[in-house]
Amino acid sequence: MNKKEELIRNSLILLLGAFGTKLINFIMLPFYTKWLSVDDYGIIDILTVLISCVVPILTLQLEQAMFRFLIDDNAQEDQRKIISSGAFCIGAVMLILNFVALIASLIYINQYWFALVISMDFQCILTVLLQIARGKGKNNYYAIDSIIVAVVNVIIASILVRYFKMGVTGYFIAYCISQFTGILYLTYTLSLMHFIKIGSFELKKLKIMLRFSVPLIFNNISWWVLNASDKLIINTFLGVNANGLYAAAGKVPSIITIIFSVFQLAWQESASRSNKEKDKEKFYSDVFEVLIPFMCFITVGLLLGSKLTFTVFINNKFLAAYCYVPILIVSILFYCISQYYGGLYIGLKFSKALGNSSIMAAALNFIINIIFVKSIGVWAACASTLVAYAFLMVYRIIDIKKYYQLEYNYKSIFFNLIIVMFAFSMTYILNIHEQLLMLIIITTLYALIYRKFLLNIYVKSVKRIRAYKLIKDI
Repeated sequence: MNKKEELIRNSLILLLGAFGTKLINFIMLPFYTKWLSVDDYGIIDILTVLISCVVPILTLQLEQAMFRFLIDDNAQEDQRKIISSGAFCIGAVMLILNFVALIASLIYINQYWFALVISMDFQCILTVLLQIARGKGKNNYYAIDSIIVAVVNVIIASILVRYFKMGVTGYFIAYCISQFTGILYLTYTLSLMHFIKIGSFELKKLKIMLRFSVPLIFNNISWWVLNASDKLIINTFLGVNANGLYAAAGKVPSIITIIFSVFQLAWQESASRSNKEKDKEKFYSDVFEVLIPFMCFITVGLLLGSKLTFTVFINNKFLAAYCYVPILIVSILFYCISQYYGGLYIGLKFSKALGNSSIMAAALNFIINIIFVKSIGVWAACASTLVAYAFLMVYRIIDIKKYYQLEYNYKSIFFNLIIVMFAFSMTYILNIHEQLLMLIIITTLYALIYRKFLLNIYVKSVKRIRAYKLIKDI
């Protein structure tokens, strides 16, 4: 299996898990927006944002170091050292921060405090286990665990939020139980007790891993600022109601993030495994040439289907948020392209360069928000997100030239960006039916332009299916 086929295979496996997980959560979106008030939905969003901020600090991003170093070290004893050194360090940090949280809870009393801390603990442990699974090449376990967590979460949340009317508390009880279920599954399937040994802890190995992981803490804090500062600033200056609208507006663009996150996971692994090979630059260039039209087409499809999607999946009380959706969709496209280059940084183990670019983008996002939020309201968050992600994309394109000489199909890039900009403008002009008609026309155009590539995929798929049937018959 060549590198491209392995990338596709890993992407499909991860797609199964992510698609199942996100599809379930997306289907639940209209129910949550119906069962919860706008204020409760805003509170859940803020608490979820806080979890996403604290978890990378709790883990010291050592889970990313485990993933990257497990790829290079196949010997079982080396893997024991990597996993044990990382696990004991993270465990110690969690104990300290939980003690601090306990003291803080005595000073600042909040009804959601206990649920928040337990949620962070479980999310921390599960995050580490998922990255260990990826590092050991067990992407199928990663995918299955993601589905298990999503299904358990939906079932319990539906019972507690819908029937017992437990609101925010019920949502986080379901969250904790689902995370714990995922932890049990991975602990068993990965046989982790064989890899976590006190005698395998090695300070030298931990220091090497920390040199890689610590810059990623700042990278993740920067991502938190990029993704979460908007909501906290809106919540502070405009109130939870406005934050609830902004959170709802972000749900449709998140579909692109969901799709790309699957590729990103597989891409980080492929970029890391290919880093020492001679033809790596051609491989990276070929991947980018396919990625651009694919992501732009997904963006166009979401733009021209946004009114229908928003109308169907979001409750009527959130309809005022639709005007923010198109600009957030385009922002996420820039984010995805920048993350492609992020995978190259991970492959090089240049976590510091990765973090520096994210810090600059986060600072830009924060400054724009603070300056304009009072004058233009929620639009400030939309504009800051667009500008920050565009800056991040351009910066990484320029910076990566220091390490790789990639080849670009500029005609394809220009064509796809023009189509995206056209679709963006149409979202504010056309009605639902006209948007869907325009989507059919553009889909036909893409099919004609990329017909050779699509035909090649079809032929290869047919050959593989026939070969599989032949082997099965034998």
